[in-house]
This record gives sequence, C-alpha cells and structure tokens, in this order.
Amino acid sequence: MAQTKTIDQFGPGDPIAPHEIHVSEDMNHQYLDAVQDPGPHYREGSAGGGPWVHPSLLLNQSNPTRSGSHVLPPGMANVHAKEKATFFRPGRVGTTFRILWKVLERYTKRDRPYTVFECLVLDDQAEVVLCRRMTSTWVQGQG
Repeated sequence: MAQTKTIDQFGPGDPIAPHEIHVSEDMNHQYLDAVQDPGPHYREGSAGGGPWVHPSLLLNQSNPTRSGSHVLPPGMANVHAKEKATFFRPGRVGTTFRILWKVLERYTKRDRPYTVFECLVLDDQAEVVLCRRMTSTWVQGQG
C-alpha cells in the first residue's frame, strides 16, 4: 500500500491509491434491500447480461475516502461540495471493479481548502463504467 498522507499533502496530478471491490450477488441484494429498490434489472438482468450493480453502490464505493493512502488532517471533517457523475454502462454483478483517483486541482475559497478529484470505476475488462469529478472541502470537526 502507498504511504499514508494527509489529503492536503496531495497536489494536482497526484494519484491516490486505487481500491478494488468485488460485487457479489449477495452484496448487491443486501444493498437493494437497504435502499428498497425493487428494480428487476438489478436482480434478473437485462439486455443480454446478468444483473446490474445498483449505481449508488458504485457511487458509495468510489468516494476518495475508500482509498487507504490518505487521511484527513487531525480534527477535520470532510464535506462533499460538488459532483458530476457519468455512467457509461451498467456494472454487472459478479465483477471486481478497480477504482482509480487522482487530484485534479486544489484551491482556496472563502478561507477553505478545496480539492477536485477525478475518479474512474473500471470493470474487469478495464472498461470505464463510471467517471466522477468530485470537489471536497474540510471543516473543523465537532468533538
């Protein structure tokens, strides 16, 4: 695993350690039950393929906080400030997804540090399933 750094030590172009997740049928069904989504394409499949992974499961698993290579500075809490997500194809149940991140930009606005991340979620054929551009900031944590 890459060395752990605080997020403010990453600059534009810096990659964040990747994360992999295998989405089994059981994992997907548990997620579907939790979000109460009865969509048949998530259980039976469609378009000549197996069941789809629920899109919000992929969104949840692709947050930069899933990477083990960074932590927040002590006493700080992460705030998700902005998002643009594009799905290119459904992820299929039974797939191991590889999630890649890199820092695109860092800036300060209203005395707060912001970081813009790019995230790619790739299937086991290295095809892009999801591309995200996320902006995060930090605030003093409550405690």
